Amino acid sequence: MKPVLAYSNGVWLMLACLTIELSGCSLGFNQVDGYVFTHTGETAQSTAAGKFSEGIAAIDVVNRFGNINLELSLGEPGWKWNSKVWADSRELADQLINELAMDIQTVGKTQTWRVVLPDPTPDLNGVESNLTLMLPPDVKVNLVNAHGDVTVAKIYTDAKLENSHGNIEVTELGGILKIKNAHGDLIANNIGEATIDVSHGDTAVRSATGDIRISCSHGNVEAEQIVGQLSIDASHADIKVDQVDSIGDFKTSHGDIVATNLIGDVKARNSVGATRISASGGNVSIQSEHGRIDLTMTSSNFHSIDLETSHESIAVELPANVHPEINMEAKHGETESEFGSEVGSHQKLRLRSSHGDIRVTKHIAVQ
Repeated sequence: MKPVLAYSNGVWLMLACLTIELSGCSLGFNQVDGYVFTHTGETAQSTAAGKFSEGIAAIDVVNRFGNINLELSLGEPGWKWNSKVWADSRELADQLINELAMDIQTVGKTQTWRVVLPDPTPDLNGVESNLTLMLPPDVKVNLVNAHGDVTVAKIYTDAKLENSHGNIEVTELGGILKIKNAHGDLIANNIGEATIDVSHGDTAVRSATGDIRISCSHGNVEAEQIVGQLSIDASHADIKVDQVDSIGDFKTSHGDIVATNLIGDVKARNSVGATRISASGGNVSIQSEHGRIDLTMTSSNFHSIDLETSHESIAVELPANVHPEINMEAKHGETESEFGSEVGSHQKLRLRSSHGDIRVTKHIAVQ
């Protein structure tokens, strides 16, 4: 038996179900912070489980080298922790699994969970710490993980999630959400308000009822069915957006912007990539460098359109029943419009291109 899991409020939590087995597989060489991960040799495994203390209002979790799964408990709130080590000998594996622990501390209404790792040695070939928390309702979450995946579901209070070298997936979160991930993807479904920062990974947000702010580098961004405002600031990334019911603000470099079914004001900035937008009203402003701009207005209820690009062309489609004032200039290119310019119109078009053509064409108005 592994003697100690953690100390919490004067109670020593005991581990059970310790097993040691021979592992003959190799998952390749990896080294992180002095820990070597060949996953070869003898293995020792431990499993522990327990219940949550009453009155917990917030949890603070820090884990490494494993997965974390959090969700609202449908029955009695509780937890389960699975741990594993790989070592050159059976005796060392047995020793190291006893040094690997989850320290649980409760101060007031906040409970902290922190994995305690054995010291790295040349004979330690891998460590794994997988934690599952079935939470009571109304518990705020602050979570930090590394080298593993994070899944969170059906949490209706505020949550702050940070991960590296692993994916994050969140589903049905109702509070204010803050996410930071590096070297891994993010998938978010059915969320409220969120601030998201992802580097070296893709981001996908599907269905949100609050304002969404996304920062992303070296990974593509997809967002759809956003009821609130959507802001995306990306680099070396493509942006794909569909169905935004409020203001949309998009920025990227070295990538394309494709946004459809936008209802509110739109602002887009791009460099070294194409911008294709379909919107139904408000004000549209697009600035691009070395990228083509294609804009389709699906409604006659717009106020102003301001488009500017360099070294590429501009194409604008407007409902056939509008009478805009059009001001366009194409240096080293041609201009063409199927509309006359109605001076003094409340609908303004300002179109600028260098080294590219500008064309304004008609289509049948949707409304």
